[in-house]
Amino acid sequence: MGYNIAVGKIGKSTQFNRKNWSSPIAPNESPVFYQTIASLNPQNTYYFVGKTDYSRLSPEMKKWVTPHDNIVNIWDFFDKTKDDPITFPYKYFQKNNIKIDFGMFYSGSVASVNIPELVYKKDKEGNRKNEYVKVLETYKNYAAPVVDYLNKSGIKYFTMSPDPRYVPIGYVEKNQDILNVEKFSMTLFDGKREVQRFKSFDNQDEYNTHTTDCFYTAIETVILMGLEKNDPMSFKKTKGLVIFHNDGGTKELDRGKVIKEYVLNNGFPDAEIIGKWGDKYMDPNSKFYDARFKGPVKFDELQKILPECKYTFMVPIERGAVSMKYWEALANGIIPFMHNFYDTDRYLKCPDFIRIKDAADLKRKIDFLENNPEEYQKLLKELVDNLTEEMYNGTFMNNMVNKYIQKLLTEY
Repeated sequence: MGYNIAVGKIGKSTQFNRKNWSSPIAPNESPVFYQTIASLNPQNTYYFVGKTDYSRLSPEMKKWVTPHDNIVNIWDFFDKTKDDPITFPYKYFQKNNIKIDFGMFYSGSVASVNIPELVYKKDKEGNRKNEYVKVLETYKNYAAPVVDYLNKSGIKYFTMSPDPRYVPIGYVEKNQDILNVEKFSMTLFDGKREVQRFKSFDNQDEYNTHTTDCFYTAIETVILMGLEKNDPMSFKKTKGLVIFHNDGGTKELDRGKVIKEYVLNNGFPDAEIIGKWGDKYMDPNSKFYDARFKGPVKFDELQKILPECKYTFMVPIERGAVSMKYWEALANGIIPFMHNFYDTDRYLKCPDFIRIKDAADLKRKIDFLENNPEEYQKLLKELVDNLTEEMYNGTFMNNMVNKYIQKLLTEY
């Protein structure tokens, strides 16, 4: 007997058609995850509460995405002349008498308020004003329907969160309109995080504290799911050090400053930095400009570049974080050096050699490998041996997901 499971990526559309994968930053993770999990669990039915392009796929592509025909895009039944898009998911399940057993949602970017005309503004003294918080259109379209459904249905659910900033959903916001918070998150670290939420929308002056359990589950290996397992040792390398990062970071860890210290000013004249960076790095008239910033590329273009690179240097989005870039690098025969803020809890079982102390350490180690090709081959082999067939065909993550489904149903 299978489950009826509510799914989707909160805050974004799940795009199964790879022609829509314009971003180089893991646009495949959500669609490939759901496609693989649905294929490996034909007994379950997966109802997309989050937006998706599934209904726009050709019949042939639909059959490829879901060979067991066990994905239901509820938005196929949406009537824009009659239905309210925000309340539609909840009403759809009520109208059709469909019992959802639980939810598992890919976390994404949400706003402090996603549902319009619901949360009141407050003045500096905290007094309620007679007007609502304005909601950006993107959150109204891609987050609000899921948020409304979670709140009204009260279903138990967990999230998959390869980005620590999204654990739990809306982690940094106090006045979030997500009152039904996830029970736990399959994420990049072990621990607990707390958020405060209104006691109710009728009582927006008092808050409840919610605790979300966080479990390290190697969720970052999702980047490998659905890929063909090639021999990373066989790729022809034509590029040296290439960084795959967007601009960003925190006050504690500004990626631009780190890249300047560790790469631009550290004896790597042929290095390349690929990603979306601010105008101050890309504008030739700016004092921060450097021609080694190459700008963003599309996902499929990046897949052509990755196998050509020998080394990369990973700067986490925040202290301690792991990322999918580690596994993406190994799959393409790239030695991934880590900033000393990366994976501080050492979830990744890797040689200490790739953990970098400072800029001089990075330069010294790359020079050593360049001058000792046999050591380069030895290190690369030790790293890529961590790749398993189960990571590629999805059984590793599927077993993990099923383990946590049982945890949700028996312990929460």
